[in-house]
Amino acid sequence: MPTATRTTLAEYMEMDYQPDREFVDGELRERNVGQNEHARLQVLLSAWFAQHEDEWHVVTFSDIRVQIAPTMVLIPDVLLTRPIPQPAVIQTPPVLCVEIISPDDTLAETKTKCLNYLGMGATAAWIIDPWKRAGYWSYGSGDQECFWRKANTLEIPGTPIWVDLLPLFEKIALTRS
Repeated sequence: MPTATRTTLAEYMEMDYQPDREFVDGELRERNVGQNEHARLQVLLSAWFAQHEDEWHVVTFSDIRVQIAPTMVLIPDVLLTRPIPQPAVIQTPPVLCVEIISPDDTLAETKTKCLNYLGMGATAAWIIDPWKRAGYWSYGSGDQECFWRKANTLEIPGTPIWVDLLPLFEKIALTRS
């Protein structure tokens, strides 16, 4: 279970943590650090998105701070934004936030985190569980009644953005010992 400490937003913004931490209502929160499957999937997704940046008019980020609200900064595993100048901490609503579940994460906690992204105006949020070989996507307002769809192909309706998870899961399986 990640630990938490109290701090101010200004102190948080000035610090560089290894690994980086999230800030929620004055609480500094450690993130569950991904293992082999998590890390490999994060690289594969980032590569997929980077390959399509010009076509989809997006920019790909990994492990970047996103200020959701004045008292909340979260760090999605992968993030897509429009190709506009961005500050060190993203503050404009992203196109997509992707969370990859780590062994100590729960789907319920991860959905709550994604609701925060949608609530700030993100177009879509995806959750991928590399151990259960499952993907979930949602888009909309971020309210508690947000619709989650389980699928092997994740997409953002109304855009060309998508990914087929099955080939990525196969690549992950090749790296297991």
